[in-house]
Amino acid sequence: MTLPLGRATRPLRHLTVLVLVAVCSLALGVGAWAFWSTSGTGAGSASTGTLNPPTNVTASASGATVTVSWTPPATGSSPLGYYVTRTGAGTSAACGTSPGSLKSASPCSDTSVPDGTYTYTVTAVRNGWSATSASSASVSVANPIKLGFTSQPGNGTSQNALSPQPVVAVQTASGSTVTSATTSVTLALTSPGGATLSCTSNPVAAVAGVATFAGCNIDQAGGSYTLTATAAGLASATSDTFTVSAGNGSKLVFNTDPGNGTGGTALTTQPTVTVRDSFGNTATSSSASVTLALTTPGGATLACTSNPVTAVSGVATFAGCQVNLVGTYTLTATSGGVTSATSATFTVAAGAATRLTFTTQPSTSTVSQVAFAAQPAVTVLDAGGNTVATATDSVSLALTTPGGATLTCTLNPKTPTSGVVGFAGCKVDLVGSYTLTASASGLTPVTSTGVTITPAAANKLAFTAQPSNGNGGTALATQPVVTVRDASGNAVTTASNAVTLTLTTPGGAILACPTNPLTASSGVATYTGCKVDKAGSYTLTAAATGLTSALSTSFTVSVGAASQLGFTTQPGGGASQAVWGAQPVVAVQDAGGNTVTSATNTVTLALTNANGGTLTCTPTNSKAAVAGVATFAGCKVDKAGSYTLTATGTSLTSATSASFTITAGAASKLAFTTQPGNGTGGTALATQPTVTVQDAFGNTVVGDTSSVTLALAPATSTLTCTANPKAAVAGVA
Repeated sequence: MTLPLGRATRPLRHLTVLVLVAVCSLALGVGAWAFWSTSGTGAGSASTGTLNPPTNVTASASGATVTVSWTPPATGSSPLGYYVTRTGAGTSAACGTSPGSLKSASPCSDTSVPDGTYTYTVTAVRNGWSATSASSASVSVANPIKLGFTSQPGNGTSQNALSPQPVVAVQTASGSTVTSATTSVTLALTSPGGATLSCTSNPVAAVAGVATFAGCNIDQAGGSYTLTATAAGLASATSDTFTVSAGNGSKLVFNTDPGNGTGGTALTTQPTVTVRDSFGNTATSSSASVTLALTTPGGATLACTSNPVTAVSGVATFAGCQVNLVGTYTLTATSGGVTSATSATFTVAAGAATRLTFTTQPSTSTVSQVAFAAQPAVTVLDAGGNTVATATDSVSLALTTPGGATLTCTLNPKTPTSGVVGFAGCKVDLVGSYTLTASASGLTPVTSTGVTITPAAANKLAFTAQPSNGNGGTALATQPVVTVRDASGNAVTTASNAVTLTLTTPGGAILACPTNPLTASSGVATYTGCKVDKAGSYTLTAAATGLTSALSTSFTVSVGAASQLGFTTQPGGGASQAVWGAQPVVAVQDAGGNTVTSATNTVTLALTNANGGTLTCTPTNSKAAVAGVATFAGCKVDKAGSYTLTATGTSLTSATSASFTITAGAASKLAFTTQPGNGTGGTALATQPTVTVQDAFGNTVVGDTSSVTLALAPATSTLTCTANPKAAVAGVA
């Protein structure tokens, strides 16, 4: 509404109405200009010249506050005050709400302005008159209520910048960016979980209402991070979910440290090793081969079900890991191209007793029944080979393969002391090569190294081959073998004693061997050709100087096959042609001279050396054996002399009797045994006659002393002799 010029004087109440109308006009966005030149008196009137409107009205927004500035009128009456009207989505009083509530000067602040675009006018007031300025340029009010991500953070790898980087705007309730905002915006991980967010700058001041972040990264890998943006006085904003992956593996870390254990058994907690990037994130893409080792073995051994182990999703999970020896250890994990890791300390103690071991082996050799120079010691061990000092298991020693030998010790079995059994006085009786086995209930036994037992000094004899049965006079089927032994019965292979065999109780029998005594060779006397002549049951005794003799087992000599003849009754002899008082008896014998009672061989007798004599028996000189015996009768020899008889039989060895004598019978005749030789008359004959007194068979009767007389026949000459008659001497004159 425009007031016309020239109406200078109005009652105050009328002016008031006019002013209200002017205000309404402003609210409707209609410019109203009034110029006054008037004077008056009293409270209800004003005296004024021309009232000009303010000029240069400007409005600038800062958040929800709009600052309105103007220039007071340069000419005309000076206003009493001003009020400001805001026009946008409707008209509203700004600062200075009415002529009755004026601002005295520029500028004024319109606060709590809702979001929108506005223009402002300033009305100068003097008494009941007003003059309104031209509208200001449009001003937009953006009330910063909240923050909003206009660029969401992208995925990344640990400690590498996210792509894209987050951008946060200061926004109105409707989400419009408050371009005037310079708010300081801070980013943080919504749920850090131990992770750290780093940015080139944080917080960042908004520029034209936008905080643009750079270099933002997160150290720990994770699959569901969000960022929260905060600023003083504004509602915070949460980003979309993004993922941070681990970087390349650069080091190993024990995710699970090994637990304590006992020797040779699995550790109570098995180690797991993680391949991590430089910021400690598990490198889930890694399939590195990870190897475990004892950091300082000290002679101990680490064993696992598998070692090395291939990582799965960056984690190497070990199983069955154990350390054999008691001690305190750490493990070192290594893998090519990455930094190794050392575990926490763990302890291995001695476990339950599981097995035995020889901590001192028996001597490699010793003499029979002489205690080993090095006596065996056996230790009770756990699965890892550690001495179980608390063990009370009774430990026994035995020959692994006795072969008839006997092991003796001072005490066996024996209880360990501090896990160790020290045996004493252990020895073996029989020569041979042996091992010892140590055993205890519930424990794995152990076998020693070899020990050789050699014989002691020669002490006795023993039949190592017994004589067997045989036939008289023939070699026994099994010839005796005699061994020189020590006190434990071991063959003394160095012995060379002379060993003599005899029949223990001969009973008239004779033992014959080609060589007896026989010198032992390598401690053994091996006989050959030994035989006994007479049938019977016998034993042999073996003897050697300084050694205990040995007695064989019993053996039997039987009558063998007929092989010879033997005189069992010798011929008695006697006078010429006189039947002997002792008639010869001849037996068919085996080789040993035993009568073969089944034999019926024909036996023939003859003079071995007849010398002109004749043997006659009744009825004949041949006789069939009866029960192996040929008994002769009526045997006599005609010619005196000394004789033997020979008995013969087909396929049998002949026999010669003992010598016997045939004497002459009674003197019955004389015989010239030296005929007279030729001669010359009156001189001695060249050969002088000898006359023998004989029995009827011409045998000299040596006991005869008859006087023998010689005479010539015919007696035409005279015979002279030194002595005639002549007495016979031993039957001869």
